[in-house]
Amino acid sequence: MASRISHTTVNALDAYTQSVWWSELLGYREDPDDPNEPGHEECMISSPDGAHLLLFIDVPDAKSTRNRLHLDLQPTDRSRDDEVERVVGLGATQIDDQRNPDGTGWVVLADPEGNEFCILRSQAGRRRRRRRRRRRSFGRGVNARSRPVSSAGRRRTPPPRTVRGRRHPRPGPRP
Repeated sequence: MASRISHTTVNALDAYTQSVWWSELLGYREDPDDPNEPGHEECMISSPDGAHLLLFIDVPDAKSTRNRLHLDLQPTDRSRDDEVERVVGLGATQIDDQRNPDGTGWVVLADPEGNEFCILRSQAGRRRRRRRRRRRSFGRGVNARSRPVSSAGRRRTPPPRTVRGRRHPRPGPRP
């Protein structure tokens, strides 16, 4: 038997302020039967369908080192670049820019208390990239999956990407 994730918890200096900021960023809402209020030590918000919960808990100390866990966000109704602009307008700080000229990559940002998160390409941006890659690869000595083939006939694996010296996983295909 396996466990399931109940909710994601974020330590905060001000749980209420963080819950309001992340609600605006993600389009999440608070529980109307247990509303979040200033001064509450625990503030929960949930996705519109209730499938994901974020819990903010007051702690006495500020974040002092980088995150061991972070959220990767994918825009649902706009491009990655438009979403980065919107999120910076909400008060996020851009930490690192890993965007590439071909449209791949991500942007690392921090919320008002310094918790880092990434903005990835939108699903529409991924589909456009795949279509362009298929058109370019037609008849160019690549295998059926449009990946370069080494002289030994095996697919080459691209090197892992890193953000500030740490390995960052490549997003896999979505079901």
